[in-house]
Amino acid sequence: MSDTDIDTAEAYPYADLWIQYALICKVRVLDIFCQDDAPHNIQLDVPLVSERLTTLNLNQVDLERCAALVDSKLSLDFSSCPLLKDLRMQRCRICVHKISSKSLERLRITGLTSFNPLYRTARKNLHPRLRISAPSLISLVLGYFLEEAPVLESMPFLQKAFIKLHVGNDCTCVGIKPGVQRCGDQSCERCYGYSTGSYQSVLLNGLSNAIHLELIADPRVYIFRRDLAYCPIFGNLKTLLLNEWCVSNGLHGLVCILQHSPILEKLTLLFNTKNLPSAIGDDGNHDPIEQKFACVHLKVVDIKYQVMNQRVSRTLKLLSTCGIPREHIRLKVCPSSPSSFSFEKQ
Repeated sequence: MSDTDIDTAEAYPYADLWIQYALICKVRVLDIFCQDDAPHNIQLDVPLVSERLTTLNLNQVDLERCAALVDSKLSLDFSSCPLLKDLRMQRCRICVHKISSKSLERLRITGLTSFNPLYRTARKNLHPRLRISAPSLISLVLGYFLEEAPVLESMPFLQKAFIKLHVGNDCTCVGIKPGVQRCGDQSCERCYGYSTGSYQSVLLNGLSNAIHLELIADPRVYIFRRDLAYCPIFGNLKTLLLNEWCVSNGLHGLVCILQHSPILEKLTLLFNTKNLPSAIGDDGNHDPIEQKFACVHLKVVDIKYQVMNQRVSRTLKLLSTCGIPREHIRLKVCPSSPSSFSFEKQ
């Protein structure tokens, strides 16, 4: 047992007993959390088995041992909680290969949560991305997490989702070799989320049935742009919020999403121009005049920006090309960084 394990056991000597007692009492709502200034997370060693549990809130909880008790593949399988509907994990150390639940309807993972098992120094020993299998999910929030973004499996009943990515959510192969900015090996499941010879989206395919989407990313993150190469049809999508990642390398990202969102009614674009890395620029290959298509149902476009620059101007030109009347476009200057509305506040 490591010093960290000993310290954790001493900090919460009765945690497992209290959790077991709560499950035996057939509670419907279970909150497991540390105080904000706690030096250690709670180490959850108890199998999560309950026929009554509907809501599970975890804050600063380590789940790796709990997952190991489910099976040897580090799969956090909630099949032993058949009524679980709402799962929230904040500042947790999940460290599993898969999270699965057939009953789960609302999933929220935020607050610098860690996904993956211990890293290795050689690429061949790196684990694949975490997979999330929740076919009944209707609401998803993923933001402020460490390491790579998870692979989202099919969510046919998804209604709304908020995703926020930063540079660290791309790939941990970055930086293994000096000067390497990203992994170029498309057989690397940890980077690209799919096996050799068979494409599988990291995020967008799993989100394709959503009615309301907010997709926020640092412009240097490539996951959304790579997924767009095999862009699904967002057949139910009515409201969409994007930030500057969709126009950071030309207008292709925005064009692609609009072309694949046939019933989109409201679009919100956030331009955080002042903080955009100088290395990110327009590639000049996506002239909106050559990208003519109609957005028949798009009635409202909100554009929030700090500085009226070429990106904003070209976006306005694109929308005009798509047949959006100028009176349907609302421009708002934001002195500070424009922010999402967003599901993350719910």
